[in-house]
Amino acid sequence: MRSGVAAKCSSAWTRCFRDREFMHYSSDHGMKVVRISARSQIAAAFLVLCVAVYSLTMTGVALAGTSSPTAEGGTTAEMQRLQQELASLKNDVAMKAASLEAKQSFIEKVISGEASMDDLERAAPLLDGDEVSAAGVLAPLAPVEARQEKLLEYASIAAESHIQARHDRLETLGLSPDRYARETGMGGPEVSIGEDLREAAEANPRFAALLTSWGRLDYLDDEMKTLPHVLPVSEFRFTSEYGRRVDPFRRRAAMHQGLDMAAPHGTAIRSSAPGKVVKAGWAGGYGKMVEIDHGNGITSRYAHMSRILVSPGDRVSAGESIGKMGSTGRSTGSHLHFEIRVDGRAVDPMPYFEQPVLAAHDDGGAQGGQ
Repeated sequence: MRSGVAAKCSSAWTRCFRDREFMHYSSDHGMKVVRISARSQIAAAFLVLCVAVYSLTMTGVALAGTSSPTAEGGTTAEMQRLQQELASLKNDVAMKAASLEAKQSFIEKVISGEASMDDLERAAPLLDGDEVSAAGVLAPLAPVEARQEKLLEYASIAAESHIQARHDRLETLGLSPDRYARETGMGGPEVSIGEDLREAAEANPRFAALLTSWGRLDYLDDEMKTLPHVLPVSEFRFTSEYGRRVDPFRRRAAMHQGLDMAAPHGTAIRSSAPGKVVKAGWAGGYGKMVEIDHGNGITSRYAHMSRILVSPGDRVSAGESIGKMGSTGRSTGSHLHFEIRVDGRAVDPMPYFEQPVLAAHDDGGAQGGQ
């Protein structure tokens, strides 16, 4: 087989490259025979082939040199576009994941009652309902987002529940919730909202409902912090409660308008809530007395002090020292007479304190005549 192929190739080679003779005539030399050997033909053919290959190569280089900037430019632009789309896709997915995580955290805080208006402000840009471009890639997150929308609705219900709990608390103190419900055109209390919150509310109805409810709740919490809630004396014994009792001076039944708390002379007396000092000085049977306005018609009085540490107009915080215990005025010994008044009327201070203090009660000891 091989010998047959070789024979055919050899025969073809011999036919192409064999000694050739040409007749050449010239006027000077007449007829002449020119002989070209097979070797010379092979050398010439190889030379022509080399020239052809060289020419084709240089032509290709030339063409590549003139056309590659355009082609390369197009390829580069396409690559850049694809890279930008990929980066955008990654960013969309990252943003959506971050949004879902932040929303989940915020919703959990709302439901538990731990969220604040600051949390609401931070969450607003993530709750505006904007859609990102990577819809196909984000499809698996759609059920999570749908569930969060349901939770957002539930969060509004939870906020309303927290509001009702605050209202119930106010009613146990004999205070109407209307006292803490300054309504505005938005249907909620006076709360300052930023542009992000406003845009989010316009874009997402459930968020708008949550904004209204949580704004009311945040306002309520801020206002209720001004209610008396800190015991004005840290260590004491009760010597008289609010209500009717036998007056220690007149020896007959009389209304006692506060709580008497006995402790050693000079014991620190502190403000029961933040507010503004409206009275600080001598006040008849109260002796040396301080009165603090806590807003919304709520005031507190601290009587029989030996020393006053504040002046009218001072702003005080809850638990801040305002004086020293004594026995000035209509008093039988060192103690504090403490009152809470609503619209000028004395009320029982005991319900204002969440921690039970009756365990410290001890009949007998110093009393006042108020």
